[in-house]
Amino acid sequence: MVRCGLSALCVLLFFATVGYSLSGPGNPYPSVSGERADSEVPQMVVSSSPLSTAFSPYPAVPKPKASCVDTDGGLNSFVKGETYFGSLKYFRDTCVSTSMLYEGVCDSRARFEVNWVPVYCELGCINGACRDPSKRIIAFEENASGDRGN
Repeated sequence: MVRCGLSALCVLLFFATVGYSLSGPGNPYPSVSGERADSEVPQMVVSSSPLSTAFSPYPAVPKPKASCVDTDGGLNSFVKGETYFGSLKYFRDTCVSTSMLYEGVCDSRARFEVNWVPVYCELGCINGACRDPSKRIIAFEENASGDRGN
């Protein structure tokens, strides 16, 4: 419990929650300007418990927790992605060598944890993603006799 005396915040909180006017005739409580009436201002007790709504006209609403979002849909080494924690960019998929990718992923045990996973890229890593084997292009050249060779 927190004890409130005559501080401006406590007085405003008291009047806002109890519904008293801060000025006007017959007001036995201090005004915003700091004038004091003859009667003593009662002490107000404010609970510091997160479940207490004793002085709030609205029910307590929990704040939403930031969640993890991976733009490439998770562990997808063939697409360059970014992993966000809330509104902050936390990790960008990055090639650390010609064959190694660090892939940012959301931790499956907790929606709001970002981890990275090292991924070996068989065909090489370029621009934050492994080369996709399904998009491999095989080129053939024709020689003068019309035969194809590679």
